[in-house]
Amino acid sequence: MSDKIERHLRLVNSMSRKVGVDLGRRVVEGTMAAADLSDVIVTCTRCGNVAACEDFFCSDADRDGGGGEVPDYCANGLLFSKMKPDQ
Repeated sequence: MSDKIERHLRLVNSMSRKVGVDLGRRVVEGTMAAADLSDVIVTCTRCGNVAACEDFFCSDADRDGGGGEVPDYCANGLLFSKMKPDQ
């Protein structure tokens, strides 16, 4: 796996945990196709805000997960917002 893909996979996983969305479980349950998960990662690779995203996860206030808000700059923000458990 390339370093770029690994970096963005890590960011996607971090963002999904932050907002309380379990992407792996969705794939296993069949409510999300594996190809759709790949698309989420590809979308992340095209984002111009990677540094801001990494900073977001480095701050103590935003480290814990489950129920947080998706930053406005997130390329997958709309998707994550729609998948949040409280939606």
